[in-house]
Amino acid sequence: MVDRLTRDGLLAGPVPAAARATSITADSRTAVAGSLFLAIPGTRTDGHRFVTDAVARGATLVMAEQPADGVPLLLVRDARRAAIAAARAWFDDPEYQAISKHRRAGTTLRFLTLVHDLPPRS
Repeated sequence: MVDRLTRDGLLAGPVPAAARATSITADSRTAVAGSLFLAIPGTRTDGHRFVTDAVARGATLVMAEQPADGVPLLLVRDARRAAIAAARAWFDDPEYQAISKHRRAGTTLRFLTLVHDLPPRS
């Protein structure tokens, strides 16, 4: 996913080392421990206003257009386009290769591992 964000010119800052998420949300009220919170500006309110709340609820990574203190941040130029890329990666779009699946006690755990050098999917 980071590779695609970089290629599309969406990534605006360094990638946090070993940033991982166990869920993805754009609603701070549904953030839980391990969430990737997508801070998306909207027509009624700006998702950046809820970064603190999402982190308080357990979000371990934030994707945003504006800097935030105290949380690993994926700084992007266009949060809407970056959110689309993140969602496509999360939900197994074959164009992306940032998803790993592991079996543990019969349950599939998904986590997003952000790395710099992902090979293209063939």
